[in-house]
Order: sequence, then C-alpha cells, then structure tokens
Amino acid sequence: MNPWRGLSGLPRALWILAAASFVNRSGTMFLPFLILYLTKEMGVATSTAGAVFALFGVGALTAGPVVGRLADRFGPVRMMRISLVSSGVLLFCVPLARSLGPMAVLTFLIAVTNEAFRRGADLVTLEASSFGEHTYARMGYREIYRYRMLIRL
Repeated sequence: MNPWRGLSGLPRALWILAAASFVNRSGTMFLPFLILYLTKEMGVATSTAGAVFALFGVGALTAGPVVGRLADRFGPVRMMRISLVSSGVLLFCVPLARSLGPMAVLTFLIAVTNEAFRRGADLVTLEASSFGEHTYARMGYREIYRYRMLIRL
C-alpha cells in the first residue's frame, strides 16, 4: 500500500499552501547560525546565546493559542499574509541588530510570526480539503517540515 497515492488528487490550493509554507519555514534558516553569530561576532557567552536561542521556542509556544484565536477571528489566509510579510521584514532587521537586546527581541518576534503562519496554514489545510482528504492533506503538509529539515542538513 502506497501512502503517497492520495497526494496527487489534492486541490491546487493545498499545493500553493505547501509552497508558501516552504518559503515561510525557509526563513528560519538564520537559527542554526544564531548561536555562532552571537558567540563569535558579538562576543556573548555561550549560555546567554543559548538563552536567546531558547526565546524562539518560548515565542512559538506562547504565540500558538493567541494566534489561533486571531486566525479564527480575522481569517487564516489574512493571518498567513500578515505573517509572511512581517517575517520578511523582521528577517531583514536581523543584520541591523548590533546588540543582545534587539537580537533577543527579534528572535522572539520571528518565532511569533512563524507560528502565526503555521496556525493559519492548519486551518486552510482543513478548509481546502474534503473530509476524506484530511489525512492526505495533513500528511502532505507535514512533509514540508521534513523537507525543510533536510535542507538544513
């Protein structure tokens, strides 16, 4: 039994969502280099750099429930658009952060915007697929995250 068989029949909207998710998650490529930048270029202690890195996880965890409610209220597609634009703007601001405070704030805010996209994408995945396609749609959407991890290696 081929688990990928059902992916070819998914609606076009889900394939567009997969491509947008790939673009959104590609923006987190700064994370593997964050510790190196903080320790080598900015001269921050390793433990402090780890704490800044942990802010990404804290931002994602705290943003999830709040952003989910906002997506319910304003619509998931609108939240995804806002997330993509704000993530791009924040990523362009990373090289401008010359001290630890702004870098910590940017790391937290990038996590929040990335989580905003993911919550909206979850809702769009369910709305764009029929009940029988939910399993394949969710599976295909999650594969984007696996491919993203392969690109980081």
